[in-house]
Amino acid sequence: MTTAIVTPALLRTWNACWTDDEIEDRFTERSSVTVVEVVGDETISLADRLWVACSVLAHADESAARLFAIESVGLVAHLAGDDEDQARYLGIMNDLTQIELELLPDDRIAAVDAVVYAVGYAAMDAALTTEKDAAGYAARDSTWDAAEAAARAAAGDAVGDATWDAVRDATWAAADAATSAAVRDAAWDTAWDAEIRKAIARALEWLSSSSGGHGC
Repeated sequence: MTTAIVTPALLRTWNACWTDDEIEDRFTERSSVTVVEVVGDETISLADRLWVACSVLAHADESAARLFAIESVGLVAHLAGDDEDQARYLGIMNDLTQIELELLPDDRIAAVDAVVYAVGYAAMDAALTTEKDAAGYAARDSTWDAAEAAARAAAGDAVGDATWDAVRDATWAAADAATSAAVRDAAWDTAWDAEIRKAIARALEWLSSSSGGHGC
């Protein structure tokens, strides 16, 4: 589904942060562009390109978007705290995957509520065990923020935005872990850019295998 199209109307429906004039400038005489064109446009910030990819995926297939969020969040499980925190984190991601793949919509609410509670409790517990360095704290916090956003996506809470939040926070955590507190700024920006590009590539892979679709 990497031929999925993006239109000005869809961007407005998704509450894009661009003004109407900025949206129209992107399309000029065209009524639509493909998601591949958008994510390859170097005049658009990487963060905005990732947001578009997440929004298109959620529009095409909400289940795929939720699974993409879970996958992205799982990639930073090693940043969740100590070994016990990491195991708990991976267990939560496994629970979200099972909810998505195995439960009917009417059975999801209570299960997701339980996971949301578990995320909040586990995040507080992890805060007590993380080594006391700024980079470690930042990576841990972003990691658990990503888990919370993935849970919101599972709850069906504005799936596109929740997916974007989860993936963004996961890339943020990875960038925090890749740079020390003493060398933020340019080094951190470079690390985050690299993580976003990886996330965009994975979003396109999910779109390619999505069963949703042509209605984009």
